[in-house]
Amino acid sequence: MRQSTVEIIEEATRFYRTECAPLNITPTIRQYFYHLAVQRLVEKSDKGYKKASRILADARVRGLFDWNWVFDATRQLHRPPTYESLEEYFELVKNAYSRNKWQSQPHLLEVWIEKDAVRGTVQSVIDRYELPLSVNRGYLSVSAKMQAVRRFRKDGRKRVVVIYIGDFDPSGVNMIHEAQNWIEEQSSSGLLLQVDRIAITEDDWNDPVVLRLSVNFNDSRSAWFTDKYGDEVVEVEALAPSVLQKRLEKAIRKHRVLTLWNQQVMEEESDAKELERRLR
Repeated sequence: MRQSTVEIIEEATRFYRTECAPLNITPTIRQYFYHLAVQRLVEKSDKGYKKASRILADARVRGLFDWNWVFDATRQLHRPPTYESLEEYFELVKNAYSRNKWQSQPHLLEVWIEKDAVRGTVQSVIDRYELPLSVNRGYLSVSAKMQAVRRFRKDGRKRVVVIYIGDFDPSGVNMIHEAQNWIEEQSSSGLLLQVDRIAITEDDWNDPVVLRLSVNFNDSRSAWFTDKYGDEVVEVEALAPSVLQKRLEKAIRKHRVLTLWNQQVMEEESDAKELERRLR
């Protein structure tokens, strides 16, 4: 095995164990690629990405890199819920109850991410704060946007805040504005949809430390982007996973009224006792 290959596996292992695992983060191959490119172990190019992907795939097959250290949400087994006994089901119901602690907040809060690739980074934070997550996978379809309109109408609050995470490239900048405008126009009920973009921001794009890639000139929106920002883009994966987690948690806390949250926590504790009594 080449020395360069050994160094890549060792650095990827160190990255996971010291920077990701303590925060309950499972990185994608692209996040490993960005880290390795910053360490100058692979090229900052598509060729470098393919090299990182190939080496880490081979390392997993050989038992040199743990299979559980790479996040891949695209090929998962979906199994219908079944139970071995009624007792198992009752135990699940008792432990699964969680009160909607956001119901008394002054506005509805959701988290939207442009692509599934960062879900392994943000999922633990979202679960901890019990927030809905929308994985948009690029531009939202008309159906997905209308589902959002109906969801917001049903909730009834006039203000909706979306914490957004997406790339800073021609489509990545445009797609959330397109969705925001469409949803507000279709709501026809005075809905205010506020987008709190926490990554990638213009400040990230201006940060010389953040790794950049070349713009995709096949993107039909590249002309206006290059006129305003030049020919380089920044992907979400360029941010250290710990930075993205901290930003998300800070944004969630900013939009949460803690006293109202704590009231719901107390109600949940009371509900849990009542549920246990009924299941006896």
